[in-house]
Amino acid sequence: MTPEKAIEILNGYITNLTKFSELGEENEAIQVHRTAIEALERQIPKKTMKIKGDWTDDPRCSRCNRLIKGGYRRIYCPSCGQQYEEEVKEEI
Repeated sequence: MTPEKAIEILNGYITNLTKFSELGEENEAIQVHRTAIEALERQIPKKTMKIKGDWTDDPRCSRCNRLIKGGYRRIYCPSCGQQYEEEVKEEI
């Protein structure tokens, strides 16, 4: 199962849990599902960023904007855990 499919299923559970909870309030089960979705989203590779005119050639994480020291030898951001595509930069 892919992370995208798991996120889709968990979002369905959240919808159902919200319908059946009192007054649509978020309960602990919904919070657990949201936390799982957040963790799964970090497993979906994203492009890194390269900012024009930046003082370094190291890429930046597209989730937390921190420098990824060591460049593309890493596949996860050491700060937030976001997985990223190797050797692909999005210049902004």
